Amino acid sequence: MNNGLHENEVAKTVDDQNEITVTSTPETTSIPQNDELDDIIQEHHSDEDDHEDEASESDSLYSKYADYTPEQLYKEAVSLLKHNHVSAIKQHMEAIKRHLLYHLDEERKDKLHAFIEEGGNEIDFSYEQPLRIKFKELYKEYKDKLNAYYKEKKEQLENNLHQKQLILEELKELAMNVDITEEIFEKVRTLQEKWKKIGPIPYNMAEHINRTYSFYLDRFYDNLKLNKDFRDLHFRKNQEIKEEIIQRALELADKTFERIADFNKAVRALEKEWRETGPVPYENREALAKAFYEAIDKVRSKKSELAELVKKEKEEKISQKKAILEELRSINLDEINTHEGWQNLTQSLSSYTERFKKIGRVLHEENDKIWEEFNAAIREIKKRKNAFYKQFKQIQQQNLQKKKELIELARQNAERTDWEEGVNFFKKLQADWKNIGPVPRKFSESVWNEFREFCNSFFDRYHAYLKEKEAELYKNYENKKAQLEELKTTPSDNISVPFLKEQIEKWKALGKVPTEYRDIEKEFQKLIDALFEKLDLDKENIYLVRFEAKMQALWDADDKQAVYIERQRLLHQYDDLKKDLQKLENNINLFSNKSSSNPFIKEVEKNIARHKANLELVAKKLEILDQFPLHEVKIERTQRSERQKHQGRDRKNKKGKRQNDKKR
Repeated sequence: MNNGLHENEVAKTVDDQNEITVTSTPETTSIPQNDELDDIIQEHHSDEDDHEDEASESDSLYSKYADYTPEQLYKEAVSLLKHNHVSAIKQHMEAIKRHLLYHLDEERKDKLHAFIEEGGNEIDFSYEQPLRIKFKELYKEYKDKLNAYYKEKKEQLENNLHQKQLILEELKELAMNVDITEEIFEKVRTLQEKWKKIGPIPYNMAEHINRTYSFYLDRFYDNLKLNKDFRDLHFRKNQEIKEEIIQRALELADKTFERIADFNKAVRALEKEWRETGPVPYENREALAKAFYEAIDKVRSKKSELAELVKKEKEEKISQKKAILEELRSINLDEINTHEGWQNLTQSLSSYTERFKKIGRVLHEENDKIWEEFNAAIREIKKRKNAFYKQFKQIQQQNLQKKKELIELARQNAERTDWEEGVNFFKKLQADWKNIGPVPRKFSESVWNEFREFCNSFFDRYHAYLKEKEAELYKNYENKKAQLEELKTTPSDNISVPFLKEQIEKWKALGKVPTEYRDIEKEFQKLIDALFEKLDLDKENIYLVRFEAKMQALWDADDKQAVYIERQRLLHQYDDLKKDLQKLENNINLFSNKSSSNPFIKEVEKNIARHKANLELVAKKLEILDQFPLHEVKIERTQRSERQKHQGRDRKNKKGKRQNDKKR
């Protein structure tokens, strides 16, 4: 019965870790240091093997719990304590404790850092962690149970020691008897079987007790010389057992191990069985011992190979962790200056942590150092992030104030009825709103809803106006359609300049028509042009009337920009004509012979007359255009030009900033 403990495990209490000392010792005589005793392998394997086994198991379990959340770790600890013997969960509980306390400590560090960033003093910081308290209570329950188990184990070890001491006393009496009978021989065999069935004893007594046991057995078999048949029979049986042990050792050398702990366990079992098997014939002792240790050495060479593989795997894992750390350190935090950038980095941090933890804890001298450096890099990123958002919060407050100002402007203008200006005003408000940037999340929805409410109030009224106006436009279309049909059927005798001008004014008074029916304007203009062509009038007058009608049609079709552009074109043309006329008049004065019979003079005079006529025609066209309210169009064009220039400068500044950021 071992309850999950190794045979050499020292019974101890959890709190003081003191090794148990057994005061009772068997009465002994001096023990000869013969060859057989020198070959005995100690019952208890080395501390190094113990460390390797526990470290390997700890490494595996630590990796197992790497991805657990604090809540999952606590639930797992509760389940382990409830459904398992306390001696079987020691490594589990320690691995869970290490992970859970790390999570809780990191959480507290983050809260402390945030507290200090907000202006608090570290001495005033207080942060309750209910999970820490719950786990502390659970861990205390586990420790109490473990202490009780060790106390029970201590008593069991002492009881085993006492039983072996009783066997030694009995064996001593039998071994000292020179007259060995078959009955005595069977008693010794029975004592040997009882000895094998007794469990482990305190570590500090093991070697002494085992040597004493071997000594008495040797003394017994020495006395068997008086009864050679008994001795030889027993020696042969022992030899058969040891030969079978050697064979199993050779088979073990060809077996593949995945864990060093499994290897150590198998070797210790063979060594223990060899040690507890009695002597063999003298002539075969040396050969059998040599064969056994050669087989064991061959098996131990597997350990070296396995250890080399484990070492190589550890180095590879450490290299992977270093690569992740360097990748994390290579992030240029100076380039992250937006909310979106920090959000993206925050999301990617989980992948770094996941990859790092997936590698697992490595029993390597650099492991803890790399882990601390990794956490330091994470903390630095969080520190920079907190600093950014501290400043970001101030900017958000400023943005909130700006948006509140826009809300007030929207409220003040929600009832305006100058629709064209109003639409432009609210569109600008909405553009300004988008350019301001984010506000604190708790105000984001409320301020947007308030702003949208006032904007919707205006645009709902505007759309109602458009709907009403649209009905009016359809009515205008029907009236214009009727006028057009009537004009088409007007007798030629009734067509005159006053009549056509009257028709144009009447058409103009009917107002605009829907966009999809604006072709009627061209149809009317085409008809008017045709009717003017039929009149026997001065061509210039007809041209001016038609020009005025054309400009009016453009204006009515809401193409005011075209009218404005035409006026600007005529102004430039007027200036060019005046300059050209001035040059012609200056040139004619240079001629000494100004006779009308001079062909050059005639050509220049024709040009002068033509320029004067064109200049007069352009002046009349400008007079017609001056009747249109083009001042508003000019202001609108100027504002649009300014906006375009401003946008161009913004694009140029942003491009320059991006280039500077790349250079940095």
